[in-house]
Amino acid sequence: ARYEVKAIGEGGAPIASGVFERLVVLRSRPAGAIANLVRKEIRLQQPTFLIAALFAAVWLAAMLFFSVPAARPDVANVVFTLLLVSYYPLAILVCGTISIGEETSLGTRSWHLTLPVSSLTQWAVKVGVTLAVGGLLAVALPLILARFAPSFVALPAGEIQLPPAAMTALAAGLLIVISFWSATLFAHTVRAAVAVGIFVPLLWIAAALATLIAQRWGPGGDLLTYLMVANQWSPQDFLAGRSSMRRMMDVGTYASGTALVLLALRQSLIAFRAVLMDRGRIARFGLQLVAATMVLSFIPVSYLGAVQSQYRSQPVRELESALQQISTASLAATGRIPESMDMAEIEATGYLSDATRRWLAGSRVSLELHNNRIQMEAGETVRYVLMRVSFPNGHAFGMFYRVPAQLSR
Repeated sequence: ARYEVKAIGEGGAPIASGVFERLVVLRSRPAGAIANLVRKEIRLQQPTFLIAALFAAVWLAAMLFFSVPAARPDVANVVFTLLLVSYYPLAILVCGTISIGEETSLGTRSWHLTLPVSSLTQWAVKVGVTLAVGGLLAVALPLILARFAPSFVALPAGEIQLPPAAMTALAAGLLIVISFWSATLFAHTVRAAVAVGIFVPLLWIAAALATLIAQRWGPGGDLLTYLMVANQWSPQDFLAGRSSMRRMMDVGTYASGTALVLLALRQSLIAFRAVLMDRGRIARFGLQLVAATMVLSFIPVSYLGAVQSQYRSQPVRELESALQQISTASLAATGRIPESMDMAEIEATGYLSDATRRWLAGSRVSLELHNNRIQMEAGETVRYVLMRVSFPNGHAFGMFYRVPAQLSR
């Protein structure tokens, strides 16, 4: 009697009954607790499957209609895009919230915690089935239909424009987890859906604000400059080349998204084990997610900003000024620039500080005038010189600097 949980369900009839109840494979068995839990979770996801079936039927009907030669490709593209835009959030929201919401409405959520199966196992089954169903219906199904449509429908771009599959999967996974997290906190499908509609934009604002702060006031530039000088590195070494900038941004996005997912899952487990959730804990969990979003957005953007600042760091600017003076003088005297020069000649310009001399110690510098690169800047015609620095440790650095074009021949 002391461990009995008494509660009244908030709903009358189970929404998840119907078609799935008639499938023998989804009926509970006398043995196999985990399998029975999986079957129960799949039955609870029946609304998600119905929404997916309706979406697929409307999509196929649109394909059939727009396959007629007289149909307009631009209209077809708009229709398919609207279908995707309307289906994605609906399917993700229902998939993430329906399981907890249905059990709360049926009045079974609390006493399920007294089952012999541990609460951790029950939570893990719910999360696993929710992510699997969401991945199948909210990610894989739209991508398959979108790839299938251009075979029958003429589209302006030849295909339906979609974001990268990996980015779509990450965004969908994050939204599903946030929806599940919201359902464990608010314990009702409608309230959880409203909370997701408020909280997801709040997280986006927090990420955008942290990104803006990192771009303008992000630290780390001086530290990277010190490491670059001490180890005779190139600014490119922090990214293994300029071409990896996009890859580093993607890695930072995926890592931040994964960390946010893990935090939301941990909080959802705590909320799932609690019979009642007070407003204080809900507010605390929400603030923790907002703070984590800001930190996880700030760190990679701040690092990338610090890396980009190395191309205009003090050692680079001093080397550029020294080479500009030497190149300008050489062009005025001979109409040419030296193909290579030693460090003594560069140090003689007086532009190099002690840190820059340590950075360039033992290095070789080669120059190449690009006659094809001529531009007008601030009313002056300039040409570009490609500078290459070879450090004694095998690292290399290259960049362009400008010289007055009227001095060259």
